[in-house]
Amino acid sequence: MREENTSLKKNDPVNRGVKRTFFYFAMIIIVCIILLPVFTMISTAFKPSAEIYSSSNFLPQNPTLDHYQTVSKFRGGIFFLGIKNSLVVCFMVVIIQSFVVSLAGYAIVRFSSLFTRIYSSMLLLLYILPNTLALIPLFVFFKRINVIETHNSLFLAYMMMTMPFAIWMFKAFIASLPYSLEEAAMIDGCSVMGAYFRIVLPLTTPGIVAISVNSFLVCWSEYLMSSVFVKTEKLRTVTVMLQFFREESYSEWGALLAAACIASIPALFILLFGQKYIISGIAAGAVKE
Repeated sequence: MREENTSLKKNDPVNRGVKRTFFYFAMIIIVCIILLPVFTMISTAFKPSAEIYSSSNFLPQNPTLDHYQTVSKFRGGIFFLGIKNSLVVCFMVVIIQSFVVSLAGYAIVRFSSLFTRIYSSMLLLLYILPNTLALIPLFVFFKRINVIETHNSLFLAYMMMTMPFAIWMFKAFIASLPYSLEEAAMIDGCSVMGAYFRIVLPLTTPGIVAISVNSFLVCWSEYLMSSVFVKTEKLRTVTVMLQFFREESYSEWGALLAAACIASIPALFILLFGQKYIISGIAAGAVKE
């Protein structure tokens, strides 16, 4: 009898409605807490300087675009040159990495051996280790091959930083594909690489896009290596350019947050573009034959 009452309570529509309402309410609160810094950044970027330091209102009382004009005119618009530099480096990494990662992940899964298993374990170890451990060795190496003060140093550093995780993730996408598809293609006359380009690559496109979006966001937000390997002002990336709006004794918070809003736009577009691929990629990588 007690079990029947318990099951009735669980199946009660009113009880389910209360639980659902509480769940949605809790999710709304969590999302608001997470997005509060973003809303604060956007709101402060539109406040006049006097209002930033004197007013405690969350929304701007007298909205202005003065801070955005300050950013656009700052040192002849050098901040937008930083955005261009970041885009160049990030897309270089994403394009080259997509090709290399797909081949490496395919080889690890389909041509499994003692070497590939050791290599796969080493990738996981490299991903666990912090990137700061490689900072000094990379600087010495880049100095010897004469790529310091060029975007090539950032390209190589970012490839090293994102490749282990990307290959490890792509392994899951390859493993989720039934090998019978490739066997059928090879029976019809395809070579191994022909089956890869005609069958595997199209089916793993959501995974490649998901990994590329993640790598782009990691490279776009990276600061430490960019500030160490590139000191030339015109070659610096957007994250390093943001520090120009901060001085030792004074910070132009309005201009800094306006620059941060502008710097967030490319990353936001990339994230919105790749959102559906990320979701489908996660689902694809979660299932294994």
